Parts: sequence; structure tokens; C-alpha cells
Amino acid sequence: MIALVLGEEPATPFSPALILRKLIDKMQEIDALMLSASQQRKSRAGSSFEFHIEALLKDGSVPFEKQVVIESRKRPDFILPTFKYLRNQPIEQAAGLILSAKTTLRERWKQVQGEMGDSELFLATVDETIAGNAIEEMDAMGIVLVVPEKLKAPGSDAAKAAEYRGHANVLSFREFFDELRRNRMPDWSKP
Repeated sequence: MIALVLGEEPATPFSPALILRKLIDKMQEIDALMLSASQQRKSRAGSSFEFHIEALLKDGSVPFEKQVVIESRKRPDFILPTFKYLRNQPIEQAAGLILSAKTTLRERWKQVQGEMGDSELFLATVDETIAGNAIEEMDAMGIVLVVPEKLKAPGSDAAKAAEYRGHANVLSFREFFDELRRNRMPDWSKP
């Protein structure tokens, strides 16, 4: 950013007034640079979040496929156990599911609704700022949130700030993985 404002090799000493003038003149370029840096940070955070979820699934021996194109332009983060199982679920066996990951939700959680189809959708997030009415809207759409334990733990400061407790469609990561291992994975491994 300094090179953007002062040039690659400033030849003369700059006064505060001259630097301020250059900052004003270059405001549009500075704004674009800062926006780009912010977007890169968010992209890295999202990729990191997906990587951590993938590691949890692998370490827990949970079968999954990642970034499978299920229809045109629909590519959920994870399908459990496989896309084939999800589309041709054996009768009387535990349902397959879609697991999507978003570090922050805002209104972006509505995007994942298109990934659902007829499948159960679990939406993992670390966002602490979701309003209760949005959680209820997700519940009405059949979306189950998966959040860190600290956001649901009684007495934790994070849980006090978040509105996740008291909603049936909100699971901690521990509850989510317990559900998978206890009630779904035994059926997923049957022929």
C-alpha cells in the first residue's frame, strides 16, 4: 500500500500534507486493495474450516465424498457417506446427508437450501451472531446447524452471546458426530 501511495521509489521527502493528498487521490485504489485482501482472508478461513471438518471426518472414520457435483452448479462441501448412497438409499437404512460448511452465515445460509434436494442438510458454522429467528427459519426449511460446543455449553460466555441453545435444529459438533457413529454409520457400512 505504501508503494501505491508514495510510488515504488520515492525520490523526495514527503510532507504530511503531501502524503494526505496522495492518500485522498489514491482512495479508490486503496479501497480495492483492502477489499481484495479481505476477500482473500475470508476465502482462506473458509478453506481452513473445510479442511478441519475433513480431518474430523477422516479421523472419525466417517465415510464421505467432498465437493461432488450433484446437479448443475450445485456442489455441496461434503456428502455422507457417498453420492451414490444418497441418491439410491436402501430402504430401512439410515439416511445419507449433505454437510455444508460456512464460517459466517449472514444471509448466505439461504444459498445452501438449493443443495438440499430431498436430502437432509447439516450446516456447520463457527458464526456466533445468528439471530434466533434465522435459526427458526432454517428449522422450517429442514436445515440443522452444527456449531462448536462452546456455543451451546451452559454458562459459557460464547453461549450467552449466541442464540443457539434451546433450538432443536442446533447440534454441537460432538452431538453431530455421536449421531453419525451411533445411528447412521452402522447402516452405511451394510451392503
